[in-house]
Amino acid sequence: MAEAHATEAVSAPCAMPALLQATLAPQFLQSSEASALFSHHGVPSCEDISMQALRENFVAHNKPVVLPQLLSVWQPVLSWDTDYLRGACAGRSIYVREADESGCSHFNGEYTEKKVLFSEYLATVCRAIDERLPCRQYGAQIQATAAPRRYHAPFVRRDLPELFADTRPEPEAVEALGARWSGAPAIYIGAGNHTPLHFDVFENLLCIVRGRKRVRLWHPAHSHLLSSGQGCFSDSAVAGDLAGRQRVECPIDELAVQVDMTDGDALYLPCGWWHDVASPAGKLSVSLSYWARPSPAKQGGLTKEEDLY
Repeated sequence: MAEAHATEAVSAPCAMPALLQATLAPQFLQSSEASALFSHHGVPSCEDISMQALRENFVAHNKPVVLPQLLSVWQPVLSWDTDYLRGACAGRSIYVREADESGCSHFNGEYTEKKVLFSEYLATVCRAIDERLPCRQYGAQIQATAAPRRYHAPFVRRDLPELFADTRPEPEAVEALGARWSGAPAIYIGAGNHTPLHFDVFENLLCIVRGRKRVRLWHPAHSHLLSSGQGCFSDSAVAGDLAGRQRVECPIDELAVQVDMTDGDALYLPCGWWHDVASPAGKLSVSLSYWARPSPAKQGGLTKEEDLY
């Protein structure tokens, strides 16, 4: 079951990254919104929420919500262990990120990637699980190395099509997000991996298929503590950020809300929210992300799909 925790937020004037200003309309970047949401109640947790209620109460207001056990009887949750994945897609290949000994796979604003057989990658993950160490590779979103600078991810339909039938029907909550990004859902597979602090220009329904994830979130209004104003990754380190960068002298981790998720849980992660994500070593972690384009009412300056990364 997902649990959400929070500490009190501080209101302050914000210096927004240009990409964030282009992603969200000004009313979603205000510190008053952060103060209102970051109460001691943390991220709301709603069971049996209707698609209409999700859209009107959370997506329209760009506010996160945990959907505990929304996916408890979904086929990927019921069947996707390493044996099933290996048997279904043994001959496929995917791109993976190289990771350091802490499991972090983002270095100096770049990803280092390689293409591997899916069966070989699963063997690497299983060895890391047996050794209870963070995996030194991560099957996750990759930054394109050639211009134009685009991002891509292992998409189930394109890269592991044998698994796509298991995702149908897709979670009804996906419809509340709006027009989906082409190729969704993206699949993330690892063990003990960590993605450092960043924001996305997409809406995201994060679906936990296997294992546990800890997600910490910061409101867009806290960008003045998190970023120099360039790109979507933070240049500030926070407590628990395994990238090992120098800490800034401000209580930024006290402004976070934390969500702890397990198999079958989902999280609506609004566009523009800063977050870092980690899974524990020694356990398989599989998740799917259904990305969607922000509605016109929420958008800043982004007007074309190709602007999304």
